[in-house]
Amino acid sequence: MPRHNVVPGQQRCAMRAILRFLQSEDGPVAVEYSVMLALIIMMALTAITSLGSSNSVFWGDINTKATDAFDEAHTHLE
Repeated sequence: MPRHNVVPGQQRCAMRAILRFLQSEDGPVAVEYSVMLALIIMMALTAITSLGSSNSVFWGDINTKATDAFDEAHTHLE
């Protein structure tokens, strides 16, 4: 009894289809586009993460200055 539910003839047929796909021009082109898309996504995520960190520091500084100014103004009113 085979260990897998794949019939050897079906496995060979699937393997031939995969090889035909890779040997035709469609296979390598699809792989190239996939690699380019992955690189673009990685660069976009890196840029977003970098900008998000610096943006967080920027708004944190504004929040601190606004809080300090409010506290100082509140102290003068008392």
